[in-house]
Amino acid sequence: MGCTVRVITDVGIKELPENVIEVRDAGIEVIEKMEIIEAVSNSEGMIQKIICKSTEPESEDIDEIKEFELSCLFIISHISSNSIFKKAGVVLDDTRNIKVDDEQKTNIEGVYAAGDCTGGLFQVVFAAAEGARAGINASKYLRQLKKE
Repeated sequence: MGCTVRVITDVGIKELPENVIEVRDAGIEVIEKMEIIEAVSNSEGMIQKIICKSTEPESEDIDEIKEFELSCLFIISHISSNSIFKKAGVVLDDTRNIKVDDEQKTNIEGVYAAGDCTGGLFQVVFAAAEGARAGINASKYLRQLKKE
């Protein structure tokens, strides 16, 4: 079974770093000017799909809604108190950062967080290390699910 990777951004592709073109050229779909407004889980609490809405105010499709089926979601954001986290039930600490354990797990099974949204030193080297740790642990978690 193949894997589809998408990058969803609330800004236009021209507003993103140059390397997003390399990402797109590598076959990763870049969906621009959309924001996640809801994460939907199945009866077992596993994420099933996300619902996105256009962020383009001048567009005729301002009310455009798109749904994406998925089995894994990585949110990359500089906003630690993003409403999507609260709506999903992710516990935030008293400084409004996402609360994680030593494996970057949140309070929700299968949800991991890393980097600036979890607080800490706000340095790219730490964010990268936490991101790697979160990715490795999420991968282990998904492999375990396949075995079950």
